[in-house]
Amino acid sequence: MRPLFPLALGMVLGFASAATAQTGETGPEAAPQPAPETPAAAGEADEDLPDPSSLSPEERKKVADRFFERAQKQLDAEEWEQACNNFRVSMRYDTSVSTLANIARCEEHDGRLYEAWAASNRARFLNRNTPDEARRNALNDYLTKAIAKLEAQLPSVRIVVPNSPAGLQIKSDGAVMPASGAGEPFPVNPGKHEITVSAPGYRTATREIDVEAGGRAELVISLEAGEDPVDPAPAPTPVPVAPAPVVGPDRPVDEAGTPVWVWPVGVIGLAALGGAIGLGVDSASARGDLGDGCSKAGDGAFECPDDQFDQDQIDALQRRTNLGLGLSIGLGVVATGAITAAIVGFATGAAPQEGATAAWSLQLDVGPAGGTGGVSWRF
Repeated sequence: MRPLFPLALGMVLGFASAATAQTGETGPEAAPQPAPETPAAAGEADEDLPDPSSLSPEERKKVADRFFERAQKQLDAEEWEQACNNFRVSMRYDTSVSTLANIARCEEHDGRLYEAWAASNRARFLNRNTPDEARRNALNDYLTKAIAKLEAQLPSVRIVVPNSPAGLQIKSDGAVMPASGAGEPFPVNPGKHEITVSAPGYRTATREIDVEAGGRAELVISLEAGEDPVDPAPAPTPVPVAPAPVVGPDRPVDEAGTPVWVWPVGVIGLAALGGAIGLGVDSASARGDLGDGCSKAGDGAFECPDDQFDQDQIDALQRRTNLGLGLSIGLGVVATGAITAAIVGFATGAAPQEGATAAWSLQLDVGPAGGTGGVSWRF
């Protein structure tokens, strides 16, 4: 009888041949015999087991038999997960047809029909070397019926690539299929699958297909000449940069980014401070001269002895006192404002918005009895 999936079956049996050649096992001659039980938990972790390559064939067989017997008991108790884990451990130590057949039952129980079909075919292939004819025939009949049952449920997909370029590669869910598989049905598990077809000089084509149990699907995929688009490199993450001061056309900044108005305003403030101090000292000196031997009359005028100051000298000292005090106060206000503005402007590097203008004004009011002053800025 012609096999249903010749390509997939060839891959499966090729794997079985390689495994047999590597292990040197040709299948069991008889049903495994129970080995003396040793304390071990079901599904014993691999790291708790010896490396199979470090054991003799007889020692490997004992370990395999122990786990096989435990798995059979668990399977009878419907403990599928533990049983299947122990069957797989047993298979590591002895390549057995009966163990592989039970692993196929586990795969079918978990809904992995393709894996169950593949394991059953490998078991039937290995069974050819079973020495006992009666047992070989019994296992062959069992496995043939199991495979026929699985093939009735197993869906398949056929990929057709009309142009079939050189270097054709077909992937099913990321697994690479032989190039000769184009046009041949291959088995898959029920459900959704991603099929990818590619070849040098052609754009990669990807399709998704959803097949039901026992279904047969066909995909015709034509490749287009060209290269796959290259994803652009991600843009580098911008590094935050402090914004430069915004400066209007009439308010430039120096090389350090400080508005140029800071410097003349600061000079004006220092000059005003010096003038305020000088005038204050002169006013205090004049008042001190008047206070030495002079007295203040009821009308606010000073009366001094004739031998000390005449009236013109008294009037001059009184003007110096009043005018100096007023100018000192006014210039002090100017100095305070100018120096404060210069310090703030220098510290923050602030500048008026583009298109804005800046101006400052100085106002002094001086009278016979004193003076006032002020300074203002407009941005």
